[in-house]
Amino acid sequence: MKEIREESKELGYDFWVTMVADTITEEALPTYESWLMDVVGIDQHGDFKTNGWAKWVRAWTGEENRHGDVLNKYLYLSGRVNMREIEITTQHLLTDGFDIGTDRDPYKNFVYTSFQELATNISHKRVGQMAKKKGNALLGKMCTIIAGDEMRHHLAYREFVKNIFGEDLPG
Repeated sequence: MKEIREESKELGYDFWVTMVADTITEEALPTYESWLMDVVGIDQHGDFKTNGWAKWVRAWTGEENRHGDVLNKYLYLSGRVNMREIEITTQHLLTDGFDIGTDRDPYKNFVYTSFQELATNISHKRVGQMAKKKGNALLGKMCTIIAGDEMRHHLAYREFVKNIFGEDLPG
């Protein structure tokens, strides 16, 4: 903990604002899972072994949950932010829900998610680069791993979009 706190001293206010936003975004996972399981044509109550979409979303949820957990723990151990306020903000986000304007439309939802995953990749990658520049190798590595997961998620959702359009649009 002493090492984390020492390395965290060099990271400025803007860094911590971004890190907190990234953490809260990752911790809003229950909202995202319920939203993706409600897309038209998705049967989340089907047989788990044969329902590919539900299986994917649950696996994706597990990875995203780890991101929120590790970022939250790092924030806590750094001693640089008010964790009570972060928890309150996260709770508000979860209880208020969110509406991105895509309704239950699978096309709009998958396109949105593809871009959202790319955006989180970029944010985590840049936070990791900033941390490394300030000598915080551990946080840099952690954010780089998360960014890699987010890129894989982006590529998967992008592939879903390509396949959906390939199936539904005339050749």
